[in-house]
Formats: sequence, structure tokens, C-alpha cells
Amino acid sequence: MSAPRTGTRLLSVTHAAEQLDCSRGHIYGLIAAGRLPVVEIAATGTRTKTRIRAEDLEALIEGNTRRAGAPVLAWPDVLPPRPDLYPHAALGATERATYGTTEAAERLQVRARDVTDGIADGDLHAHRDGDRGRWRIDHACLMAWQRGDLCEHRKDGDAAR
Repeated sequence: MSAPRTGTRLLSVTHAAEQLDCSRGHIYGLIAAGRLPVVEIAATGTRTKTRIRAEDLEALIEGNTRRAGAPVLAWPDVLPPRPDLYPHAALGATERATYGTTEAAERLQVRARDVTDGIADGDLHAHRDGDRGRWRIDHACLMAWQRGDLCEHRKDGDAAR
């Protein structure tokens, strides 16, 4: 007779995002960065289902809980290359080449409004896709803004966004 099974609770990406009060994209970013393990469930001829063990989500929360007085750690400038997820990583690039305002806000764990205000104030270098398209922010510019530095575009005197 086998030992009784303990019920491992699996969460969908949507439910994990709801528990962390973040977007599904942020959860996928944690998965891609290797910070959140997943269970891939597939049957022959069907799409793979991505599930997150409740224990792994709790471990992520516990591991990122800051105690009063503890320093706030910034995101690393360079994540480990993942050519399987980001083909340009093999070329020495970082996680993404460019970000939209929402992606940039999730990356830095700030409000999207903070990012758009940074662009409007001229502190964060960005460009638009077309005349009235979405803002695109280069990775290097985003990391410089996070550090409070000028990006290379600003150092070279480029005042245009």
C-alpha cells in the first residue's frame, strides 16, 4: 500500500497574478527569470498548461518579504541570458531590447504613471512607434533612469524623445 498523497495545490498563472496583485505578464517574467518554478501539464495533441505550485508562490513571497529597516534591493542590470526565450540574449543583450510603459513599470515595480511622468519630464528617454504610437524605452535607458543617471542618448545631448 502506498503512502497517502498530500494535496499539492496548483494555481493557474491568472490565479497566481491575482494572489500577488500583479499582471499575468509579471508572473511570466518571474518564470522566465527563473524566480518562480512551474509545472507544465500536457496531454498528447493539446496545449501545455502552465501551473504554479502554491508552495512555490509562498516561497517567492517569503523570499521577497522585506523586514522593517532592511535595504531595498534594485533589479539587476543584467539577467542571465535565455536564448530559448529571448533570441537576442545570445547576442549579449539583456532581458528585453525595449519596453512599453506598462512593461517598464512592471520591470521596476513602479506605477505606469511614474514611467509616463518620467518621459513627460524628460528624465526618461523614450521614443514613439510612429507619430502617435506607443512609447518604447530602451533597456539601457530604463536602467539609467532607475539609477538616477542619464542614459547615453542624454549624455550625447539628444534632447528629443
